[in-house]
Amino acid sequence: MGQVMQKSKGQANPQQASELLIKHLNDIID
Repeated sequence: MGQVMQKSKGQANPQQASELLIKHLNDIID
């Protein structure tokens, strides 16, 4: 997970990262 975040750090803006993270968390919860 850490490597993925570092890899896409400069490419994706925080808003996109937040949306993806929330989406990922929702998938885990469901």
